[in-house]
Amino acid sequence: IIELLNSGQISASSLVWKDGMPEWVALGQVGEFQAVSTIENDLSTPASSPYEAPKTPVTRVPTMHGGSRQNVCALLSMIFGIGGAVCVLSCCLIYFAILLSPAAVVLGHIARHQMKKSEEPQTGAGLALTGLILGYIFFVITIVILGFGFGAMILEETGSFDGSGF
Repeated sequence: IIELLNSGQISASSLVWKDGMPEWVALGQVGEFQAVSTIENDLSTPASSPYEAPKTPVTRVPTMHGGSRQNVCALLSMIFGIGGAVCVLSCCLIYFAILLSPAAVVLGHIARHQMKKSEEPQTGAGLALTGLILGYIFFVITIVILGFGFGAMILEETGSFDGSGF
């Protein structure tokens, strides 16, 4: 059906039938292809000005994922959150977690705000939430680890920590 639509051999008003349907209906009335008739109607109206190019009917097939697009900030938030977690858990890259974890938090909040304010649907709410959670958790863990490390260095320099216990 998609190939026939794209080649112009059928349109949204062409009759179709499949198992489970009681009768033949226009393609534009079938759930997966309802957007086709709306797009065709919008594009088939004549140009309002002689200097404007006439609008020709163009059949656009809806995308398989419903037409929504991935929010890039949400994806980056999750990537940076995972990166911060890896840096903390590997211990030798702990200083990178100071950069990656807050970046995950900021990008996660930006993504959630963009998805809420966007007129077109966007996917990635779960990615943004994952980035936020990982970013907050591993930023706090990084601060605690670095706090203990710097505290131990200060105690060692002042001579208050001799390693024999408390």
